[in-house]
Amino acid sequence: MLTVEEITNIAHNCANRNKNQYYSLQLLFVKKSQFLDGYYDASFKVLNELGHEIEGPLMVAINEQNGDISSMEELIMQHSGDSKVKISNKPIKNYR
Repeated sequence: MLTVEEITNIAHNCANRNKNQYYSLQLLFVKKSQFLDGYYDASFKVLNELGHEIEGPLMVAINEQNGDISSMEELIMQHSGDSKVKISNKPIKNYR
């Protein structure tokens, strides 16, 4: 099992690998996933070449066993038949 420090390094490496002349990723946080056991959630801001936020947050999941990175959409499709995974279109928090 990977440590939080190792998972954070994987997230930083992901941001560096996906940087190009048009956009970059800025890591916001890494935390134990509240959606799926065995994963960490990593959240990024997407910045344009001038450093302005153009999208975000972008969320990916990092497997704590092997460091594999998946999009949330990929994980939903992979685990949609798993009864332990709760898939809902309702918001997590009620903001009213």
